[in-house]
Amino acid sequence: MHVKPGGRSVAGGGSSFGAIFPERKYYEEYPEDYRKEVNFFTEWTFPEDSTTVSFEPHFFKYHDPGQTNAKRSSVNFPLFRYAEVLLIYAEAANEANSGPTPEAYAAVNKVRERARHDHPLVFFLI
Repeated sequence: MHVKPGGRSVAGGGSSFGAIFPERKYYEEYPEDYRKEVNFFTEWTFPEDSTTVSFEPHFFKYHDPGQTNAKRSSVNFPLFRYAEVLLIYAEAANEANSGPTPEAYAAVNKVRERARHDHPLVFFLI
């Protein structure tokens, strides 16, 4: 991420966060414990002059302290697309129930519908 509060780049000081931020509801409903502190950040203090700026919540989980270029990082951050989550759910439902379930079919079809939103009837849905 290249946050520029007040025109100053947060990422330029050796930090990489990616342009990844949570839905507001997800952040607000996240448990108020140490996990919230290590997974999100809503402010940044510039070390050179101790100026602190606040902004919308962003994921802090994948901080790369060795990053020096706001557009690059040597760390491979794991990301899950929603389609992956649906397919993992469908596979787990199949395995747990010794075969396909209506829930598993619905999850797979949701992936197909999202991928083919412009032409939903072109491919057969299970």
